Amino acid sequence: MKKKAFITVAVALCALICVFAFVGCSKPNGAQEFSAFRQKVITVLKDNGINIAEVNQSDESIKTIVSPTAKYDSSNVVSQIKEIVLGDGAVKSDAQRVDEVRQEMYEQALFISLVVGDGMVNNHNADTIYDTSVLVDCWWKTYMEFKISGTVTTINAYSPATEDDCAYAGVIYLDYKSKDDYTFVMLVIWEDGRMGYRYGNAQKQFAYFDYDPQGNYSEIYCSSKTGEGYTSENTELAKSCFELVKNQFDGMKVSDYEYLKAQKYTIGEEEWNALCAKYFPAVNE
Repeated sequence: MKKKAFITVAVALCALICVFAFVGCSKPNGAQEFSAFRQKVITVLKDNGINIAEVNQSDESIKTIVSPTAKYDSSNVVSQIKEIVLGDGAVKSDAQRVDEVRQEMYEQALFISLVVGDGMVNNHNADTIYDTSVLVDCWWKTYMEFKISGTVTTINAYSPATEDDCAYAGVIYLDYKSKDDYTFVMLVIWEDGRMGYRYGNAQKQFAYFDYDPQGNYSEIYCSSKTGEGYTSENTELAKSCFELVKNQFDGMKVSDYEYLKAQKYTIGEEEWNALCAKYFPAVNE
């Protein structure tokens, strides 16, 4: 009897240990993934002067390893871009305008991502925010997908052609190690051959330019530190800036992002407005 009782207890203990081991190693759910993502995004937005409301949701740090579909290059070429821009005889020193563009860059790229993630988890009960395409179907259409590998969150996006513009696609990398150590890189490509590059980091270094190989209008914004900003519309200098980062665009084609149209979730205009109001309650867009 004693031997039988011992075996029974041993089996029960083994089962209990397995349960705890499974729970401790189980994959994070969608809410946990979004909470960790949200913590990073709101920290970066606020660090760049964007007054976004806090939302009651626990912030968690989790480690999820998923392979991104594109390469990430953290090279900082802000100083080289600044040197190129200062070679423009018509260069403008306008720290306020450059700071506005920097804020717009983060807000447009990361706020949209934040709202999409919120909708996936809180409105569509997504069990994961990663490797799943979402359509934002408002007065504009954009398909998005999140991926993560280590400290780097990758956001793939595709927008179909409209009456005003051709189709375009892009990839965003947010390499977030801490509130004092993060890097943002965004690459944009249009079907007509235009390319856009955006870069920012925790030290407020910033570079933004659009380059058109056809020699049409280009714009460049850059800042190597807080309180400084330079702008240029010189198309030849935009080409020189592009030469510094063109390897990051190697192999990128708009058509490669069309797979995002096979979306699992759709966020309509009414839902979009309600989600935006959570973070900007004073603005009813």
